[in-house]
Amino acid sequence: MHYMEIRNFGPIKHCAMDIGADGSVTVLTGPQASGKSTVAKAVYFFRTVKDELKMFLYMGPAPRETLREPLIRHLLYKLNMLYGWDFSLYDTMSLEYYYEKGNSQTAIKITAGDTDNRLHGNLTMSFGCEFDYLLDGDAGFYESVKGNLSMVFDVLAKTFRDEHSAIFVPAGRSSLVSLSDHIQHLFSEEGWRRHVVDYCVWKFIQLTVELRPWFSFARAMHEPYFHRQHILECINYLTQKTINSSYQYVDNEERLYFAPHDATKQSKHVKIANASSGQQEAVWVFNTLTHYLAEQKKVFLIIEEPEAHLYPESQMHMTDALALFAGYGNSVMITTHSPYVLGEINNLLIWGQVPESKREQATDVIFEKGAITPDKITAQHIVNGECKKALDDEGLCLIMNELIDGASDIINGRCDKLLGLLDNEDES
Repeated sequence: MHYMEIRNFGPIKHCAMDIGADGSVTVLTGPQASGKSTVAKAVYFFRTVKDELKMFLYMGPAPRETLREPLIRHLLYKLNMLYGWDFSLYDTMSLEYYYEKGNSQTAIKITAGDTDNRLHGNLTMSFGCEFDYLLDGDAGFYESVKGNLSMVFDVLAKTFRDEHSAIFVPAGRSSLVSLSDHIQHLFSEEGWRRHVVDYCVWKFIQLTVELRPWFSFARAMHEPYFHRQHILECINYLTQKTINSSYQYVDNEERLYFAPHDATKQSKHVKIANASSGQQEAVWVFNTLTHYLAEQKKVFLIIEEPEAHLYPESQMHMTDALALFAGYGNSVMITTHSPYVLGEINNLLIWGQVPESKREQATDVIFEKGAITPDKITAQHIVNGECKKALDDEGLCLIMNELIDGASDIINGRCDKLLGLLDNEDES
């Protein structure tokens, strides 16, 4: 299990949280601008350190140099990209990430030095001693791994206690998808992208462009992935229930195909740029899940607002898909405002606590692999700069009911007061 602690960083005063391994689900909820994205991006940053180090090891250091200083410069630059060049800092800020909880030898720490209260000020980054052989290795070690991608992967997976690739799916997906035909032209200039486009948005754009050909009709015909047929059928079912269509990349064009009402007729399609906002928000979430499940590649998926632009029932199906993805050896982190998403996570938690002997009675309404057990869930409520435990684990382990129904209670209370005024008017 990994562990992260943040102090005085942006809107976050203090956040300490466990980050689970295979099959884990992490939930961050709270009001707008409370710091959910700040926490999620910090997790993404630390989970992708090994990816940056992979590049350095594969290429090898310059003669008579080690990797420590160039890697630190590169990582701090990436931190700037993640949070923006005007992100305010406190002198007391710190970010700490432990790749093995309780083991300081596996920690990476970032603190503020003499700073001008901006992120590009003088930050200090330190590594636990387990990283020394990677950062300060001798020429023989670097030569042995240079160009050997398989060895680099093995070394990093062992040191970072992590075989997953981190993927960040940002909010605002519909605006990106609606420009799909023009993405490569709009973001072709590196300098323009660096200063205008959010780093996580840019990485998500890169992902969608890279994966498009995988969804071509020709590939689907030649690579049916029979060994993963069951899970792909489940994801396809949830995709259809959520966006009422299926995605294909045809003639360099992204399309959504609708099943015809008459089976004898050809299916109709719409360009993704002209699809509904809910379809645009959801389609590349499902595409990402489908691709990595089919290819059996382990992923740590961070997704912001999976509920965006979706009808409540569709939010339920989206949540089921994310839990199912976790159930097949991946990990998922969700930031959400939605009581429907939180409510369905509770359903999946209840499912995970139903005795095995009784599970057959519910397999018609929920997927077996979608169950979330108490040891696989972390939930944090972020408010007023503090991360607070959102699980009530006294008895049945569930997300606290007041976090789900709190807004409804306020709205219903207001309604009762207004109805009371009508009653008073009738009496007078």
